[in-house]
Amino acid sequence: MTPGMLVAASAPAFSIELPTIVAVMAVTVTILLALLSGMAGILLWAGKRELAHNERAHQALQESIGKVGRRAAVIEADVKELLTGQARIEGLLGGALKGNDMRRLALLPLTILALGLVAWTAGIEALQQANPPIEVHRITDELHMLGSGSTTGGNTALLIAEHGVVLVDTKNEGYGADILAHVRRLTDKPVTTIINTHVHFDHSGSNTEFPDTVHFVAHENIRRHWARTDCQPIPTNCDDFQGENAKYLPSTTFSDRLTLFAGGPDQIDLYYFGRGHTDGDTFVVFKAARTMHTGDMFLGKLLPFIDAANGNGGSAVEFGRTLTRVVNTVPDVDTIITGHWDTLLEWSDLVEYRAFYMDLVDQTRRSIDAGLGADEAIAAYAKPARFADYSAPLDGTFSVTAIVNHIYEGR
Repeated sequence: MTPGMLVAASAPAFSIELPTIVAVMAVTVTILLALLSGMAGILLWAGKRELAHNERAHQALQESIGKVGRRAAVIEADVKELLTGQARIEGLLGGALKGNDMRRLALLPLTILALGLVAWTAGIEALQQANPPIEVHRITDELHMLGSGSTTGGNTALLIAEHGVVLVDTKNEGYGADILAHVRRLTDKPVTTIINTHVHFDHSGSNTEFPDTVHFVAHENIRRHWARTDCQPIPTNCDDFQGENAKYLPSTTFSDRLTLFAGGPDQIDLYYFGRGHTDGDTFVVFKAARTMHTGDMFLGKLLPFIDAANGNGGSAVEFGRTLTRVVNTVPDVDTIITGHWDTLLEWSDLVEYRAFYMDLVDQTRRSIDAGLGADEAIAAYAKPARFADYSAPLDGTFSVTAIVNHIYEGR
């Protein structure tokens, strides 16, 4: 046998060069590598999505999504090329190989492709399992909190109403299927209404993962922000509601107060008391259950994030005033679903939270009256012992420094 030449004993008149065989193998290996690379890209995306609260991480996420999209296009082109070239390869090799040999070699590219698809599927399954789990908290037989708000995006309220399921907030992007899975465990009724407490991505990230037949309800300022084309994806995901997705914009809005399903056991009262975390913060009261969802006007036992720098209208100056109106106005509430705390809290916790925040405001006002600068006011702050359970770090997003600086700036 001549080196570099493969000769079929049963067909000596036909031969094929070894480099051609190598080329066929190279094509299939390239496809396999592309699939594996795509899988790795998706897994990278899943890992980075967990850090979406950080703007820098979000930018990296967007880059990863772009890479995955481009990789998918490359894979699609490679597969088309393989299918187009399959007949040519078989014709080229047909004269050299017969019977079982021919069939084995002809099936080799498809075998490698199948292995690659198995690896791709495994990657998709890993992605589907990547979401931190949701912990369910029963309030009544009809009302539940889908929690784990510190890792999954904001806490979701789930009401099994007579006409269907009502959700309040939909967590981070990618949680639509998880939420629906929990709905199916509790009832066979469909999701018919989604209410959003405010504009941020971690409370509305999965809105567009539900059927567009769902009735979306939100404050008028939330709809206005989502309809913008100039917002930052973090924290305002207005890019989710552009083009064809404009159909997910709230079809029902309100300015101060709105009641849904009035007079019945499913009555829900929506309140807006003014600026605070944003300029659309909605308090959602489930009347029969004596329960209120506060959104991020009450994150939990820590200082709030005031979104004053992203065009969303947050105000550290007005935050305390808004909480005071809530405490003085909303009746008959015992249980609180916070924006992100991992457990249910009580009305007394909301009252105490208002006092915790107002103490920081009062200390800051005294520093201003004493002629101190912002840095001096920050250094002078002392958290009272009665608020020992509350987090008040000096630096960071949820910090004394952030709140004091906003107050000094009049925001």
